[in-house]
Amino acid sequence: MKIKVLGCSNSWTSRWTSCYQVNENILMDCGCDAYKAYLQTGKSLTDIKLFLITHFHADHIYGLNVFLTFVHRNRTNKTYKPTIVGPKGIQKMCERVFYTSNLIKFDFSDYVNFVEVKDGDSFEFDGIKISAHKLNHGDVVDFGYILNENEKSIGYTGDTTLVPALFKFIEKCDTCIMNISRTKTNAKHLGVDAFEMLKTKYPNKKLLATHCDEEVYMLPEIKPSRVEEGMIIE
Repeated sequence: MKIKVLGCSNSWTSRWTSCYQVNENILMDCGCDAYKAYLQTGKSLTDIKLFLITHFHADHIYGLNVFLTFVHRNRTNKTYKPTIVGPKGIQKMCERVFYTSNLIKFDFSDYVNFVEVKDGDSFEFDGIKISAHKLNHGDVVDFGYILNENEKSIGYTGDTTLVPALFKFIEKCDTCIMNISRTKTNAKHLGVDAFEMLKTKYPNKKLLATHCDEEVYMLPEIKPSRVEEGMIIE
């Protein structure tokens, strides 16, 4: 399993927003500008068969407008029918994303496979076992995903704060990509303080920092653990 970092930021930096390409055909999150990073790879939109969406904030989902627009434009032949996995309401949210980008109302039921996940749900895709785990992004529902292939597990939290479910999540991973957005943990995001504590608690886990604001991104203590655009995680 190979994960390429296409985008690893929040909305407030010059870097691309959250988007991770798994092998050749999966995207975890697709932030508002991250589709550009995908297009720069030279790959076709139709190469992506599965989208794993952690939550409904723009820097994690609004890049889907390009894929949904492609589906709409090619709806007569139905040659491309991706699967989009996410929290409850994923279809309604995707149709809202499409509408705000195109000012067209459209029912994607026959053109996209929408899957609403619940805590603990698991399924297999192209040889990778994928499980969804409910975390806590304040008043917004967030699901982290753990991908397991050949007895190696890589987790991606989306946006979460420090909650008991996060400890259980990390314990299931060999590598965990987590949002370290601030210097101090708050009700919606992890901070550097929590990251340092978790690295001490789990010395045998590979913990990686993503979704960093500019201040956090430049911290010397974060640099060895931060993810960067173009990085390959295996």
